[in-house]
Amino acid sequence: MEEKGFASVSEMVGKILPKLGTHESLNKKKRMVCSINRDICVKDDLCYIACQDGGHQAITLDDKRLPAVDEEKCAGCGLCVLVCPVYDCVSLKEKAK
Repeated sequence: MEEKGFASVSEMVGKILPKLGTHESLNKKKRMVCSINRDICVKDDLCYIACQDGGHQAITLDDKRLPAVDEEKCAGCGLCVLVCPVYDCVSLKEKAK
């Protein structure tokens, strides 16, 4: 709180409200896709399992169990990012046009 200049919790209440919007107001032109750093991947298959079971089946495994992303199938949901235990191994990037 001190770092942001607030003296009390009550001073923070409602500060984010002007920045909230509806789903319809989201930028639909910007397309995000999953990006996997295969150099630091620990091959736990969590991103693959999450994408197969709850995502868009965009991640496959090669013969060495390293994940590969099909950017055409990837919807940028971020589920893979949430389940990966390795910091910065899986991230979302803007899809190249």
